Amino acid sequence: MEINGKDKRLHAVLRMADGRQTSVTTGSQLPGTSVTVKSISLSGVTLSDGTTLTF
Repeated sequence: MEINGKDKRLHAVLRMADGRQTSVTTGSQLPGTSVTVKSISLSGVTLSDGTTLTF
Protein backbone atom coordinates (compact mmCIF):
# COMPACT_ATOMS: atom_id res chain seq x y z
CA MET A 1 0.00 0.00 0.00
CA GLU A 2 1.17 3.50 -0.71
CA ILE A 3 0.04 7.11 -0.61
CA ASN A 4 0.98 9.60 -3.33
CA GLY A 5 0.24 13.19 -4.27
CA LYS A 6 0.54 16.48 -2.46
CA ASP A 7 -1.56 18.81 -0.38
CA LYS A 8 -5.25 17.87 -0.63
CA ARG A 9 -4.83 15.84 -3.82
CA LEU A 10 -3.64 12.60 -2.24
CA HIS A 11 -4.46 9.16 -3.57
CA ALA A 12 -3.74 5.74 -2.15
CA VAL A 13 -3.01 2.38 -3.74
CA LEU A 14 -4.68 -0.36 -1.69
CA ARG A 15 -4.35 -4.13 -1.94
CA MET A 16 -7.76 -5.77 -1.71
CA ALA A 17 -8.48 -9.09 0.05
CA ASP A 18 -8.41 -10.93 -3.30
CA GLY A 19 -4.91 -9.58 -4.06
CA ARG A 20 -5.95 -6.94 -6.60
CA GLN A 21 -4.63 -3.40 -6.23
CA THR A 22 -6.87 -0.37 -6.63
CA SER A 23 -6.09 3.34 -6.64
CA VAL A 24 -8.49 5.48 -4.60
CA THR A 25 -9.09 9.12 -3.76
CA THR A 26 -11.35 10.71 -1.15
CA GLY A 27 -14.93 9.72 -1.98
CA SER A 28 -13.97 6.59 -3.95
CA GLN A 29 -15.99 3.44 -3.31
CA LEU A 30 -13.97 0.31 -2.63
CA PRO A 31 -14.69 -2.27 -5.36
CA GLY A 32 -17.29 -4.85 -4.36
CA THR A 33 -18.31 -3.01 -1.18
CA SER A 34 -20.48 -0.12 -0.05
CA VAL A 35 -17.52 1.38 1.85
CA THR A 36 -16.10 4.69 0.64
CA VAL A 37 -12.86 6.54 1.36
CA LYS A 38 -13.62 9.26 3.91
CA SER A 39 -10.15 10.82 3.97
CA ILE A 40 -6.53 10.25 3.00
CA SER A 41 -3.55 11.61 4.91
CA LEU A 42 0.15 10.86 4.74
CA SER A 43 -0.29 8.46 7.66
CA GLY A 44 -3.27 6.47 6.40
CA VAL A 45 -6.71 6.09 4.87
CA THR A 46 -9.97 6.46 6.82
CA LEU A 47 -12.99 4.59 5.50
CA SER A 48 -16.69 5.39 5.88
CA ASP A 49 -17.17 2.40 8.21
CA GLY A 50 -14.68 3.89 10.70
CA THR A 51 -11.75 1.67 9.73
CA THR A 52 -8.35 3.36 9.52
CA LEU A 53 -5.70 1.79 7.30
CA THR A 54 -2.26 2.93 8.47
CA PHE A 55 0.96 2.86 6.50
